[in-house]
Amino acid sequence: MSENKSSGGGGNFLIGLALGAIAGAAIYFYLDETPEGKKKIKEIKDESKDALSHLTEIVEDLEVKKAEIAQKTERIGKELEAKIIEAKKEITIEAEAGLSQIEKLQARGRKFAKFFTRGGKPVSKTV
Repeated sequence: MSENKSSGGGGNFLIGLALGAIAGAAIYFYLDETPEGKKKIKEIKDESKDALSHLTEIVEDLEVKKAEIAQKTERIGKELEAKIIEAKKEITIEAEAGLSQIEKLQARGRKFAKFFTRGGKPVSKTV
């Protein structure tokens, strides 16, 4: 039963191939041998020249836009780099100020700790 299906599929392929060849030959004859077909070929050539010209303009515009984008990207990169350097400086200044404040608090804490201890032992209340 499966043999019949596979042989039928090959026949359909050959029929399609033959119909495609006949359609191709008819189109070729129409375009090459009739005045209307020759007119169509001329129209297609003219339209393709216009399309090619338009495509060339598009490519040139893309090249210009590509250069503009490259310049903008470079400018933005430089601006970001400058902002990063500035941010690093600001963070460093703030960190140093914070560290200085911490050191001051530590020194005050040590003074208070000395006040409340004697000989390394806490001062106790005498009642």
